[in-house]
Amino acid sequence: MQSRNQTMRLSELRTLNDRLDRSKDETNSLEKSVQRLETILSELERLIEDEKIASSESLLTRFSKHLRQLLHEGASPTLKIDENIEYVEGGLALMSAMNQHSWAYEINTDQIEPIDINRKVKTMVLSTWVFEQLWDVILKNGIETSVDLHFKSDTYNLEITLRYNQRTVETTLELLA
Repeated sequence: MQSRNQTMRLSELRTLNDRLDRSKDETNSLEKSVQRLETILSELERLIEDEKIASSESLLTRFSKHLRQLLHEGASPTLKIDENIEYVEGGLALMSAMNQHSWAYEINTDQIEPIDINRKVKTMVLSTWVFEQLWDVILKNGIETSVDLHFKSDTYNLEITLRYNQRTVETTLELLA
């Protein structure tokens, strides 16, 4: 009886440790997001001070759209694929505006099965992943010409391929009902 109780307690401890680790990861992700927002605001301030009206208006427009999308995305545990892609497109537009539109982006959704388009993925994962991959590169004005983002679904997963500067990065997200 005591060994079963000890086993149950160890199992509970593992579960709590796993939850703690996930919580720490989410906290780190939120801290990075806040730092990115501060960097964007600093860039906007610099553009305004340098009287670069067109660039500052473009960045402000994309930044305000990004904030609205971010608030909407954070209000739900899941988001439909097409909304996720729309939010990623907004993020790419914002990052491009940070570099005064010195690079372009293309999003290819041709390989998403029509039956999967209304399926959902966990929020704050896809857009965060794209930002994580590109943020340091865009801060250094390091995107050479373009960013290509390709999506493919297979009923269970959404596969994402990101290409930039002759580099390819991939991830897979679980599709939810």
